[in-house]
Amino acid sequence: MPRVERVDFVSVPTRDIARARRFYGEILGLPSNRDTPDEFETPNVTLALWQPEAEAVAFTPNTAGIALRVDSVEAARNELQARATC
Repeated sequence: MPRVERVDFVSVPTRDIARARRFYGEILGLPSNRDTPDEFETPNVTLALWQPEAEAVAFTPNTAGIALRVDSVEAARNELQARATC
């Protein structure tokens, strides 16, 4: 049995890839993978955008969500709201 080293990536289903790229790249400020622009890097896991319908798979949104840790939730919320309105 192979030993699991870590979580490599989490798929993020989306219907609007351009909007998702803007959110993860511009609003959250996550760096995209230089080889795969639909993947965004965090310190411990890659978030991989995925359009299921482009592969003839029914779209189902992620209802569990993704939790990203920050130093201050209030400061992060204020900064994200400011970025989102620009």
